[in-house]
Amino acid sequence: MSLTAEVRLHRGELSLDVALESADGETLAVVGPNGTGKTSLLLALAGLIALDAGRVVVDGRTWEDAGAGIRVPTEQRELGVVFAEGLLFPHLSVRDNVAFPLRCRGLGRSEARRAADDELERLGALGLAGARPRQLSAGQAQRVALARALAGRPRLLLADEPLAAVDAAASAPLRAHLREQLAAHTGTALVVTHDPVEALVLADRLLVLDGGRVVQEGSPLEVARRPRTPFVAGLMGVNLIRGWAVGRRLKAGSGTELVAAEAVGADGPAYASIRPSSVALYPDRPFGSPRNVWAGTVSALDVLGDRVRVRLEGDVTVVAEVTPEAVAELVLEPGVSVWATVKATDVTLYPQ
Repeated sequence: MSLTAEVRLHRGELSLDVALESADGETLAVVGPNGTGKTSLLLALAGLIALDAGRVVVDGRTWEDAGAGIRVPTEQRELGVVFAEGLLFPHLSVRDNVAFPLRCRGLGRSEARRAADDELERLGALGLAGARPRQLSAGQAQRVALARALAGRPRLLLADEPLAAVDAAASAPLRAHLREQLAAHTGTALVVTHDPVEALVLADRLLVLDGGRVVQEGSPLEVARRPRTPFVAGLMGVNLIRGWAVGRRLKAGSGTELVAAEAVGADGPAYASIRPSSVALYPDRPFGSPRNVWAGTVSALDVLGDRVRVRLEGDVTVVAEVTPEAVAELVLEPGVSVWATVKATDVTLYPQ
């Protein structure tokens, strides 16, 4: 592992206790609710916040060990950092912004500028080399910030909401560029993000924080298929239902029982995940093939493109995704009672 860290610290009401490992060439996305310690984790790895306990080791070199009194200054750590705002030096040109970390490491002015131009060319931003930060769009500024972070070939790349300040039109191509650079990066990268698309596209592995602790980790596919907290379920756009499983059945709420196509494996506390698009709504109790049927009351509707997400409160609370035509046909609005159905093949059961 190129990164091994045990980060324990207190900041105000936050108590952060995170252990992580990451291999060369791996991109780890850090996600979680606001205030749960994502940015504090990155600042600690960068040496901008001192650990109360724990250690940070990169490529076998100890950057910090609170118990042993070791703490390498930020400027001596082989890292690159990208913040949401870019934080470019306003008095320097784009070229000199990118060259700055190389100059700090002892490279001569001409050599650092040549290396900066090479990095800008890789990111398709060489044409901006002579510009000042105030002349750049948000997307261009973030591309330059990324070039600056990568110019020194850091062993650890830290990015805190790198696309948050970029408008929707510019975020997709910049995300693609970022993915290319991360794929080519030979060190470890940690990306803090609140955007599920960003997390799924950029990361090899997700680390989910809640309350300063790791509550779930795994590949994007694993986390998306088997979320373990309401936050993760919401991030991945699926319904998460807790209950007690026996075989293929999950007792949820006060009496509703959900049936899945496959058994949970071991009877006991379990989760069921259901995609919103798998939830069908009816004005009256349907008869026929659906194995899972329950009543509920519409509490909210949200339009997302050509679909409408309908929140249904009841013994089992779920979100259904339907067409605008279905909303009109069922006269859906807050307070309306409907019936929900889900096929057994669309219910995924797994242990808590």
